[in-house]
Amino acid sequence: NKNDALPPAAPLANLGGFRIISTTRNDLSALVKGGIFREDLLFRLAELSLFIPCLKNRSGDRLYLAEHFLQERNAQSKRAPKYFSPKALALIGEYEWPGNVRQLRNAVLTAYCSSFSDEIGIQDLPLPGVPAEESKVYSIRTHAFPPAQEDAELQTDPLFFKEELDGF
Repeated sequence: NKNDALPPAAPLANLGGFRIISTTRNDLSALVKGGIFREDLLFRLAELSLFIPCLKNRSGDRLYLAEHFLQERNAQSKRAPKYFSPKALALIGEYEWPGNVRQLRNAVLTAYCSSFSDEIGIQDLPLPGVPAEESKVYSIRTHAFPPAQEDAELQTDPLFFKEELDGF
């Protein structure tokens, strides 16, 4: 509301339970020293600071998170549970994930939807390092769809991907 505007030095307690959650890749202390960021704003925002390293620096978390996202999807699906092949797990563990957790979660969703079997292989992962001729994801992107699958339900069910995407 227009009457809720506060001067820069006013205490935030007047807002009644209002919290600001923010994230940055920048070192705000260094920006304050350089005169780029206001020191008073840093102190207001830094009530509780957490440093969470990038996923590329947390190799142990990659497989755990991928398995978590897959199990989450398995629990929401009406189909048989899917699992990662050893090669897919190795690729997930080796990839640095520049898009962090969001990219990993989206890759698991893509792999889940593009896998026509219970096993998710490297060909199902939308990652560099998978040869284009082996990747089903690449085939879908270029509109050169893979040959008909043996599973008649997958061939005739026009809502296959819609059902798979529900809940994500």
